[in-house]
Amino acid sequence: MIWNLDEDIPRRTSVITQWRVSKRLLREMHNAQLEGQAFASEMSAPSWTLLHGFKAVHVPQPIYVDGKWTSAEMSRIFNRGAPENINGDSNSIWNWDHKFDYLWYRISFMFATQTAEDLFRRWSGYPPNPARHLSGERDEPANGRMCLPFMLLHTIKNTEPDATSNLPVTDSALQDDAI
Repeated sequence: MIWNLDEDIPRRTSVITQWRVSKRLLREMHNAQLEGQAFASEMSAPSWTLLHGFKAVHVPQPIYVDGKWTSAEMSRIFNRGAPENINGDSNSIWNWDHKFDYLWYRISFMFATQTAEDLFRRWSGYPPNPARHLSGERDEPANGRMCLPFMLLHTIKNTEPDATSNLPVTDSALQDDAI
């Protein structure tokens, strides 16, 4: 969504609204808002950066995918659609009705994930829950504690010894044969 700007104005976006921005960019965004011009939140900083010719740097976010998907399967799941609109149709994983949220269940960074909490709980030394185990043969009694690489975890809301029971995606909704 855009406000008080030409519909054909070039835009850019980011997956989430967490950025490091310069004082100059922040000032330009503020001045535009005072004039009633705005982009949807995820487009604000990237689009104003583009329009004002500022330097933009993207740092990839390392996320963990707990599944046995090949790179071709991942591309099929996350890059649906024509090249000019790679994720803009109703079959997009980013659709508004959340019909594919179960795919995010086993990825470390998304609001519909359980993997982030499971990884955090394992890292904290809590015993794994056999009903919601991470994929792969990770037998801690036989192999020792997991050693995890750097990765971005979605906000962990439960640090108590008992696992969360109110999951955003239920275990019964999980499917291995994606879309």
